[in-house]
This record gives sequence, structure tokens and C-alpha cells, in this order.
Amino acid sequence: MSKILVVDDEPSNSKLLATMLSYAGYKVMHAQNGQAALEVVQRELPYLVLLDVQMPRLDGLDVLKRLRSDPGTMNLKMVATTGLAMEGEKLNLLRSGFDAYLAKPIRYKELLALVAEMLPVGVA
Repeated sequence: MSKILVVDDEPSNSKLLATMLSYAGYKVMHAQNGQAALEVVQRELPYLVLLDVQMPRLDGLDVLKRLRSDPGTMNLKMVATTGLAMEGEKLNLLRSGFDAYLAKPIRYKELLALVAEMLPVGVA
């Protein structure tokens, strides 16, 4: 079973994503801020991280940079989840190093399709 880390400072967003992913059979972990995300990644080594871009103190871009600079996590799959749906934002986030982008509000089918795309063949 693939482990997925959901990082969001808004508990309702985190709970919604976790519920959708758990229902689909994934093991879900949570972090409510960037620092906690770094700690969970080091301890649990998830396969995929759904990372809120806008968080206080240590935002999603800072977390991304730290994980990409660490040889042990540089290839970790990371998806930006954001309410920043302005034109060009998706391209900017992908250029920053995210593997994919999901605009909030996140739709169930879109989420599951993206997660399936991020996982290697035969892994659920």
C-alpha cells in the first residue's frame, strides 16, 4: 500500500484529502505545517506528498526546496495543492520543481487520476 503525506495548514482541507485517499485504499499521513512535513517525510518515507503551497512560516515552496536538496528525498513525488489558480501559477509551480499541480477545490476523480499517474505501475 502506498503511503501518501497530506500537508495542509487548514484542517478541513487536510481531512477532505485524507478521506478521499483513504476511501481509495491509500495509507494517508498528515502534517499541518512545513516543519512537521519535513519530519514526517524523514521518519515515514512516503511515496507521494500533496503539499499546500501557502502555509505560514515554512511554506510549500520552502519544503519543496529542502526535500529536493536532500539526496534521500530529491526524487520524492510532490504535488502542489493550492487555491492560487491564477493564470501562469501552474507553470510557475511546475518550474519550481513540483511534479504536478492540483487546484483547490480538489475534485475526487481528478485527485485519484493524478495519484494513479504518480505511482509506479502495480503499486496502489
